[in-house]
Amino acid sequence: MVALDEVVVDLFRNHNRELSRFVRRRVGREEAEDVVQSAYLHLLQKAEIESVERPRAYLFRIASNLATDAKRKSRTRLHYEVEDMDVDRSGPVDSHSETSSDYLIEIFRLQICLAKLPSLCRATFILNRVDGLTYPEIAARLDISLRTVNRNMVKASDHIRRHFDR
Repeated sequence: MVALDEVVVDLFRNHNRELSRFVRRRVGREEAEDVVQSAYLHLLQKAEIESVERPRAYLFRIASNLATDAKRKSRTRLHYEVEDMDVDRSGPVDSHSETSSDYLIEIFRLQICLAKLPSLCRATFILNRVDGLTYPEIAARLDISLRTVNRNMVKASDHIRRHFDR
């Protein structure tokens, strides 16, 4: 009888790189490490690993399910965050008021934050939030897939939230 920890260590040694690439393709680089770690934890919680005929396939199935869950959560989070992040499209502000200086500071902070994003990600965000283009319109204009538009919006939203939560 093979011990559970021996099976997991063997899977890690022989398949971790492959598993990491597999997950990265599904959720992106930022979330991949968490998904992979969770997959190993789920496997460790399996009391009777010897009953699993193909542990590698089982590990990849766990990772695939966790990646699907992570994407679903990201889409839901993005939906609510983007609604809350409406860019103010009103006219010019009075340059002498205290409110306008706060507004300008926030705009400057947003510009700095956006400048740190990869150019395609930044363009996707601006086309949606400033120019008001839909995801399909952005995909057509930038010649990218809807999936890439969605990933870029999630990435930009996460980046902006982290930048402003400091």
